Amino acid sequence: LRARHYALYRALDSQIADLAASGRAQCLNEALGALLKALEETQQQYHPQKATVLELMGQLQNAIGNAEAAAEAYGRAYSIRVVCNGADANETRKAFRLSSLRSACKE
Repeated sequence: LRARHYALYRALDSQIADLAASGRAQCLNEALGALLKALEETQQQYHPQKATVLELMGQLQNAIGNAEAAAEAYGRAYSIRVVCNGADANETRKAFRLSSLRSACKE
């Protein structure tokens, strides 16, 4: 995974909207879930790759109209980004903006 994970994430990121629109979102969601589980079993508790997978899961959930699940995934990603990147990092600020969807979902 290490040598090519950025290529994998870029490919997933570029395909999420198309996969969601084609009805294959559940399959992709399961694959991302398996990838996240593998990362949780092999990486430290707070690892940037976990945040990236969670952000992809949030993007997928948002694309299929599941705003609550999207906000949950983005919120988890934000928690990881704060520890890994620091509160002022660009990635963390982006994750914060995405995680703020959670409050909008509950209103």
